[in-house]
Amino acid sequence: MRNNNNQKSIKKINTFSLWLKFLIGIFLIGIIITASIIIVGKELYRSAIIDRYYATAFDVTEAATSYFDGPELVEYAEIVKKYNRGEMSDEEIEAIRNSETYRRQVTLLDKLRDSMGFNDIYIGAFDVEVLKNYSEEAFKSGQWKPLCYIADSYYDKTKQFRFGDASRIQPEWREGAINLAETGILHNTKAITNGDFGSILTATNFFNYEGQPVAIIAAEIPMLTLESDTNNFVSWLCLLGSTFTLVICVIYMALIYRIIIRPVRKLSEEASTFVEGNAEISSDLEKIRNHDEIGVLSRSLLKMEIDIKDYIENITKITAEKERIGAELNVATQIQADMLPSIFPPFPERKEFDIYASMTPAKEVGGDFYDFFL
Repeated sequence: MRNNNNQKSIKKINTFSLWLKFLIGIFLIGIIITASIIIVGKELYRSAIIDRYYATAFDVTEAATSYFDGPELVEYAEIVKKYNRGEMSDEEIEAIRNSETYRRQVTLLDKLRDSMGFNDIYIGAFDVEVLKNYSEEAFKSGQWKPLCYIADSYYDKTKQFRFGDASRIQPEWREGAINLAETGILHNTKAITNGDFGSILTATNFFNYEGQPVAIIAAEIPMLTLESDTNNFVSWLCLLGSTFTLVICVIYMALIYRIIIRPVRKLSEEASTFVEGNAEISSDLEKIRNHDEIGVLSRSLLKMEIDIKDYIENITKITAEKERIGAELNVATQIQADMLPSIFPPFPERKEFDIYASMTPAKEVGGDFYDFFL
């Protein structure tokens, strides 16, 4: 009984282990697929939304430029560069800053920035002479300021650059800025830089008037907005991807259980039952109708059980026949032995001779006999 219980326990552990392995494997595959979809989807979405933001920002620069007339923007650019070189007085710059036309233009820039959710839109002009006279000492001391502002619509008005103010640029951008100021050709209209919002997307445009480069127009949008949109997309993607993957996994597990696990479990149970049940053949194997390796295995197992049962029946019959024949031969052996003299010495009163005889047949009985008499 203890051995049978152990066999049943082993059978249950093995089938459970097979089912558990399938479950773990399916869920791992589901997790990998979901994670891959999320990673790839996030990168594709992020790339697409960056392109969309850049396109929007570039359109904003076009709109910002439309607030200024060509000749007017040319004049503004020359004024701010002269002021940066010290060739114009503060009074002249203040007069432009306080003019009704300029105030209206800055107000339009502020409304555009607010409506588009940008953190900065600015228009400026590069002073080529200052760009070319770069020195590390001047850069570190803050005296090298090649970008002269025409208008700046920054979200924090206390930090806005005013008309005529100048600022530094990164030294590694100097060659590109010189080429831009001289040719008016932008080689890269997109950039990701650091600002008060952290990383920001900057789209840059350049205004040319009558074939001459005049001013640079840039629009900046914080990456936080992009990251917020991306995180929302990823959240929905996680929810939808997980739900879809879970549904697929459940359906797949149901199919796996029906097609593989249940037939294998039935095969295992039938094999164990056949061993424990004195070679009793069950009809359940005939119910497995898979047209694959499991079907071949079930039919082979059924045939093997039938052959083993027939073999056992034949062996049982042969053994019974052998036992019957053996019993008869034992009787014949005993009869033959009883027919032979077995008392020695046969003639105890005769001392002049002695007689002893025996017969050992090669098999159960023999064909030889002996006797003695005076």
